[in-house]
Amino acid sequence: MSLYAILGIKNEFKMRIDVPAIMRDNETRTIDVAPYLNVKVGRTMAPVRFLSEALGLVVEWLPESRQVVLTDGWQKIVLTVDSPEALVNDRVVTMDCAPQLLAPGRVFAPLRFICETSEQQ
Repeated sequence: MSLYAILGIKNEFKMRIDVPAIMRDNETRTIDVAPYLNVKVGRTMAPVRFLSEALGLVVEWLPESRQVVLTDGWQKIVLTVDSPEALVNDRVVTMDCAPQLLAPGRVFAPLRFICETSEQQ
């Protein structure tokens, strides 16, 4: 199964479930974890750091609160591990599944949520 996210002319990328790579601008970057399908809710879960960086977002991990903060200069998205509630510019938004922390220390979140909330549709 292939995933395509068209993110404007310069932000097109491709990820495949269970394949640890991101293709962007005809270049493939190998990553240490692969996106997977959360069969309980039918959502593709993507590694937050790799996906967010491909979208041009700055990623910050806050280990004490188990939160990932994504920013792009005008928008801030805060994801909390094991919580379906995210903060988007200080507004609470509920996801249909919570981000997960999986080995080797990678946070996974719904691909669609990251793309849509960062307005990279």
